[in-house]
Amino acid sequence: MRKPAAVLVVSCYLLINLFLSLTNTLLTYFLGFSSLELEQLIMVNIGGIITAIPALLMLKGKDIGRVFYIFWGIFSLGYGVYNANGYPPALIGTVGPIILFVVCIVWLYQSPANEYFRASNRNKVQE
Repeated sequence: MRKPAAVLVVSCYLLINLFLSLTNTLLTYFLGFSSLELEQLIMVNIGGIITAIPALLMLKGKDIGRVFYIFWGIFSLGYGVYNANGYPPALIGTVGPIILFVVCIVWLYQSPANEYFRASNRNKVQE
């Protein structure tokens, strides 16, 4: 069975986001443009790498990738809001990722994606 467009779009988005976050944070730190401390930049990079895990699992047809994406998304959004410390511009900056996260979840639980993950699980059981 072909991968649904929703799975490809969300997985590719996560992998591209990983590449951009790794290169951007390291580049801005080494060029001296970042006001963040090194520990915060390391957390951003670790978060990006962990985000690649559900993307790769979803591309392989593993249903656990969707579940892991939901839990990691909730954790990372909560971590971002917690670190905003009530600073309004930082809190406003979390609105876009929350909307994008909800849209991705809706796409990943549409019927074509559900059929894809069900078929992948059936093929695994038959083998």
